[in-house]
Amino acid sequence: MHSAGAEVIGPVPRADLALDLIAEQTPDAAVLDVNLGDGNSVYPVAERLGVLGVPYLFATGDVRVTGAPAQASRPILEKPFVAAELVRAVTKLVAAA
Repeated sequence: MHSAGAEVIGPVPRADLALDLIAEQTPDAAVLDVNLGDGNSVYPVAERLGVLGVPYLFATGDVRVTGAPAQASRPILEKPFVAAELVRAVTKLVAAA
């Protein structure tokens, strides 16, 4: 993403750390992995980004997004993906915002 001109402020492995990060610096867009491991859910981060009006998409190997209905309608980038697919998805996400 750096080569595409984006400033990346992650990755962040836990939802609580991501919430702290976006409290300090609101991103222009976000890419969220559904499964953070250790029972950690990304959905509180998605909810907060929604409140802030930050566009986001889910990047996941698990195509089922089980959060709130508003989250289920978000774009999904299915893993595995290549860098060009990520750049296209984020560019489309930001352009639509």
